[in-house]
Amino acid sequence: MSGWTRRSALRLAGAAFAAMARRPAQAHNGHAHHRVEIRGLKFVPDVLTVRPEDTVTFVNRDIAPHTATASDQSWDTGTLARDAEATITVTAGMTQAYFCRFHPMMKGELQPG
Repeated sequence: MSGWTRRSALRLAGAAFAAMARRPAQAHNGHAHHRVEIRGLKFVPDVLTVRPEDTVTFVNRDIAPHTATASDQSWDTGTLARDAEATITVTAGMTQAYFCRFHPMMKGELQPG
């Protein structure tokens, strides 16, 4: 294999891995499991496309405590210390916009898919 071909293969493999990493994991019941990291005072990603019965795990990677709280306060992860996580299950008609109670400028959204 020439150097160019090896580099091309590695580049292609890296792109495929990155695409798979962005895709939510499929649970055994066919529903997706999503992960949102809280870092740098942001929800990453800040917008997710979800369906009822999908789960979303919020993981705090910041030093400061955070929450993921529905804009109408109908759901809340509770306070997440550094490296703590909480999982919610998406329900039909649930409030989609959310924020951090400690840092209201932090916002995210669950979009129906």
